[in-house]
Amino acid sequence: MTDRIEQALWWDDLWTLMMASGYALIGENERAFRWLEHAIDYGICNPSYLGSRDPFLAKLRSDNRFDTLLAKAQQLSNTISTAGKIGEVD
Repeated sequence: MTDRIEQALWWDDLWTLMMASGYALIGENERAFRWLEHAIDYGICNPSYLGSRDPFLAKLRSDNRFDTLLAKAQQLSNTISTAGKIGEVD
């Protein structure tokens, strides 16, 4: 992967998760965590999927940094859910 391609992919929300997954698969954990955090910042924040269903992230789950990022994803998910309820009529 060239730096130029990585720079281009950095600005796409879905590629951020794919890059995290790819780097996790080949054991490039530092890069995987960098991309995963960026994916969460972009709004890829389904804690259930990230935490247990995405098989490509399995190698990262034993690292404490994963728990930190999963908590960040949960918080963002909660914020989005709350924002979606603003203005709803019961």
